[in-house]
Amino acid sequence: MEQKGSQPRNKSIRYLHLLLLILVILSVALIPFLFYLPGSMRVIVLCGEFFLLGSLFTLIVFVIIAPFRHFLQPLSSSSHMEKLTSSLAQAQREVVRLNRELEKELNTKNEKLKKIQEEMFSLQMQVVEQEKLASLAKMASGVVHEIKTPLSVMRTSTYLLKKFSREKRIKEQIELIEGEISRIDEIATSLMDYARSARDVPLTWVDISSLLQEVIKELQFTGKLQKIEVINNLPSSFPPVYAHAGRLREVLINIINNAVESMESGGKLTLEGKTEEEEAHLLVEDTGVGIPAEDLKNLFDPFFSTKGKGTGLGLAISYAFVKRFGGDIRIKSIPGKGTALELILKAKV
Repeated sequence: MEQKGSQPRNKSIRYLHLLLLILVILSVALIPFLFYLPGSMRVIVLCGEFFLLGSLFTLIVFVIIAPFRHFLQPLSSSSHMEKLTSSLAQAQREVVRLNRELEKELNTKNEKLKKIQEEMFSLQMQVVEQEKLASLAKMASGVVHEIKTPLSVMRTSTYLLKKFSREKRIKEQIELIEGEISRIDEIATSLMDYARSARDVPLTWVDISSLLQEVIKELQFTGKLQKIEVINNLPSSFPPVYAHAGRLREVLINIINNAVESMESGGKLTLEGKTEEEEAHLLVEDTGVGIPAEDLKNLFDPFFSTKGKGTGLGLAISYAFVKRFGGDIRIKSIPGKGTALELILKAKV
C-alpha cells in the first residue's frame, strides 16, 4: 500500500520538475525582448517576466519542501493525536499521583509537628508544675520548721495541765486542745513530705507486684481492709517500674487508703495491670461513692479534699512523687458507682 501511494507522488513531482523547466525557458526567452521592444510593450513583457519569476520562485520552494511532506503528515494524523492524548493523560495521572504523595507526606509532617507541639506543651506544664512544687516545698519547709518548736512546747504544757488539773471540764478542754495540736502536727508532717517530694532521689527498677502485695498485707494486718474484698488481677509477668521503692510504697498506700475510705460500708477493690510499649499501667478500681466531675480537676491540688477528714495532701504528694518518677496519674469517676485510678510508670520491657 505504501508503494502504490508513493507512485502518484513521484509522478506529480516529475510534472512539477517539467513545469519548472518550462518556466525557466520562458523567463530566459523573454529577457532579450526587454532590450528591443518599444516602451509600452517593454512594460508588458516586464510584467510577464515578474510573473514568471514569481511563479518560478514559488514552484522552486514547493519542489524543495515536497520531499519532506511525509515528516509533516504525522502531525495531523489521528495516530499521532492519539499518542499525544495518551501522553497527556499519563502526565495528568502522574501529576495526580505526585499530588497524593505530597498530600500524604504533608499530613505525616503535620502529625509529627502536632505531636512535637503536644510534647512541648507537656514539657512546659511539667516545668510549671516542678517550679510550683519547688516554691511550695520551700515555703512548706520553712513553715514546718517554725511550727514544730511551738507545737512541742504546747504539747508539753497541755500534758502538764492535764496531769495536775482536777476538774473534769478543764481536762476535757485540754484533751480538745491536744487533739487540735495533733492535727496541726499531722499537717506539718504532711507538709514536710510534700517538701520532700521536690528533692531528687536515686531511681531504680522496682518490682511493683511484690511491693503491692506487701502493702495489701500491711493494710489487712491493720484492719483497714476488713470490709473490703480485694481482687488482685495483676499479672505475674508485670514488669518492674522505674521509681524509688520507698516513695512508690507511700504512693500505693495513699491510693489504696483513699479507695478504702470511699467504701465505708464495704465494697470491692480491684487491682489490674497492663503494659503498653514502654509503660506499665496499674489500675486501682473501687466501688465507693465516687467523685463529682467538678472536683476531679482539683484532686492533685495541695489541701484539696473531698472528705471531711485528712490534710488534703495525700494525693498531691503522691502525684508529685509519680511525676518525679517520670510517670503520671489519671482518674475517672462516676458518682455513686466508684472511681478508677490509673498509675502510669516507665516499665522495664
